[in-house]
Amino acid sequence: MDLQLGKPTTEQHISCIRRFLDYIGKEAQEVTYEDIQSFLARLQTNPSSIINRDIDTIRPSTYANWIKAFRRYFRDFLHRGKLVESFKLPTIEFQFTPIPSTEDLRTAYSVLKKDVEKSCFLLYASTSLRHKALLDLRIADVDFATRRVMPNNNGSRTKRTNFSFYNEEAQKVLNAYLATRENLTPESKLLDFTTANLKRMFLRIKRKTGIHLSPKSLRKWFCSEMASKQISDSYIDFYCGRVPQSVLARHYLDYSPQKTKSIYDQANLRVLS
Repeated sequence: MDLQLGKPTTEQHISCIRRFLDYIGKEAQEVTYEDIQSFLARLQTNPSSIINRDIDTIRPSTYANWIKAFRRYFRDFLHRGKLVESFKLPTIEFQFTPIPSTEDLRTAYSVLKKDVEKSCFLLYASTSLRHKALLDLRIADVDFATRRVMPNNNGSRTKRTNFSFYNEEAQKVLNAYLATRENLTPESKLLDFTTANLKRMFLRIKRKTGIHLSPKSLRKWFCSEMASKQISDSYIDFYCGRVPQSVLARHYLDYSPQKTKSIYDQANLRVLS
């Protein structure tokens, strides 16, 4: 709470610390600098002995997550900062990541039979919401007249959940899906869909088409499509819930619902046609 960390980040830190303490067999107050140093060395030279997966090397980003967990726990929570002050984050080189094509999305969509799956897929692609933000949406979080979604989770310091919009394709399938549900209230979930359902949906897509997709890859498609339609990076960041980086983006751009919808509609985002 004091550090304003998001729930997923907090849970990841806790998991790392528990694994570390179990591995060294000590109480937190007994941990020494040498304990952390030897643990991190083993993590780099023999990660499978710690992570319990058959891997030869650990990615720099994963190694960085362990150091961040140690900093949060020993420095910020236990106030034993000297234990971790000498451990530096690794340099993470920029890498191009593959972005699915619109044709990939159309092929994947053709596999889906249920309206709830179709709605979920098109909402991820056209809103750019993160995994949990979409699944946590309630009926009350949607302005159906303007197609605006307003996530009820404020996110973390760097990962916000600003409002976004969905396109007319998503509107059509979402309305058809909601028409099949009974006794809806403002507090009802927009999608009667769970993380487990989501995983099964993407696994079925991969099995039938060979295309690997996820909410994150659909966010990437959204960003790429918006950029190709000359939408400003600042507004793309806003729809994606990223904290503005420039002074211009923070203080001088109009992020009103009217302005952001006008820019969103200008892009005329399409998945199916």
